[in-house]
Amino acid sequence: MREGCSGRCRTLLYISGLWREGMREFEAGDHARGESLQRKALAILVELGGFPVIEAKIHNNLGVILCCSGRSAEARWEFSQALTLLSSRVTPGSRFHEVLARNYTQSLAPRELPDIRAEEREPLAQAS
Repeated sequence: MREGCSGRCRTLLYISGLWREGMREFEAGDHARGESLQRKALAILVELGGFPVIEAKIHNNLGVILCCSGRSAEARWEFSQALTLLSSRVTPGSRFHEVLARNYTQSLAPRELPDIRAEEREPLAQAS
């Protein structure tokens, strides 16, 4: 353990590991496991007292997973939660805010457009 690292610090590292592992699971094709790990990370973070920017990243990741799982309405809610959390903390021109806004906008459109091949559509972006 690092000198001066409190239990809160260790918990944040654990949370970071959970959401990163969740995205690895999602990318490997296990959407349910990815979603579960994101939700677990978010629950622990909220219990810890919350960190709005980290919460926004997790909500964005949940939105990506849900959108790619065909659950667009739930995805939109996650993206809107992320944008709300960032509203007073990150400027609208920041890269992260732009990613969230684009993901939210893309979640409004139907995911399967017959005239556009899947590989030509702009993918949803993960928060890193």
